[in-house]
Amino acid sequence: MVNALYLSSAETQSGKSALAVGLLAELCARGGRVGVFRPVVLDTAHDPLLELLHPMSTSPADPSAAVGVTYDDVHRGQEAAVGTAVERFHAYAAEHDTVLVVGSDFTGVPAPTEFSVNATIAAHLGAAMVLVVPCRDRSVDESVTAAR
Repeated sequence: MVNALYLSSAETQSGKSALAVGLLAELCARGGRVGVFRPVVLDTAHDPLLELLHPMSTSPADPSAAVGVTYDDVHRGQEAAVGTAVERFHAYAAEHDTVLVVGSDFTGVPAPTEFSVNATIAAHLGAAMVLVVPCRDRSVDESVTAAR
């Protein structure tokens, strides 16, 4: 069974992409076939974050296999979109020892719904989730509330 780590945030401009670069470097340094999967993207043919991260991975797979569904798919039917993203993840993960799953970017879906979709996908994958909570310019209480 593949090891999966799901990186997500509950809001935009969290620094998630920068953290993804560091986590991917660490996972690759540990060895094996390490891939990056994006469960929800704007466009399955062009995802800037995947285009940045894939060349840094040790994945033998084509980057086109590393995407799940689009935001439009989520809008049309969340349950079906989650199912498709999970199926595509398992097909992709079969070629890897470890997969860093980088959650969606809060584009086009209201924030509570988007985080819920990410959490649901992570649960279906059985992946540990790393939640990025930006705390800059926030008090401790505000940071704790954001994390909750």
